[in-house]
Amino acid sequence: FKKIYLHTNKCSDVIIVEVIGMYESDVIVITDREGNMRPLRFRIEENDEQIVIRVKNFFGAIKLRDREIYNCECSINNVMKMAKLFFYPEEKKWYCNIK
Repeated sequence: FKKIYLHTNKCSDVIIVEVIGMYESDVIVITDREGNMRPLRFRIEENDEQIVIRVKNFFGAIKLRDREIYNCECSINNVMKMAKLFFYPEEKKWYCNIK
């Protein structure tokens, strides 16, 4: 697992995220006409190997001031796991936490 450091542009603050299971991610989403996103699948890298994870169930999104949190259920090696996908619009980056 990696420590991920997020830098914000506001007052040179640094947000430090040190959560077990937090990965930088590439996410494929679909959007509706209002611009709301729904994740379909995402890719993480672990031990120099890229792993593609398909979202089985999507439970909605929470929009906060600096980030959006997407709650999903995924199948990883035939085991259902909960995942939170974090999108930081200013950074244009995705992160995920798998439990």
